[in-house]
Amino acid sequence: MDPIQEIVEACKEDPRIRKIVEEIAAMEEDEREIFRKKVKSYFLSRTSSEDVEAYKFFKLILNESILKQVLDRLSDLR
Repeated sequence: MDPIQEIVEACKEDPRIRKIVEEIAAMEEDEREIFRKKVKSYFLSRTSSEDVEAYKFFKLILNESILKQVLDRLSDLR
């Protein structure tokens, strides 16, 4: 499964993940950049599999084009 579809599926299964995606989408670009730096700093020394997966999620969802694709697919589900 492609990473975008994995995020969409996760959003369907867990409303908390969907809320995170929606909150990131609502951020201004400068806010998103600050958040991106905080995510990178937080996960820098984390090595558990859960932390690695969370970092991959945030890295993907903070990419503007991927975020848009996720939101488009989620809106198609409504």
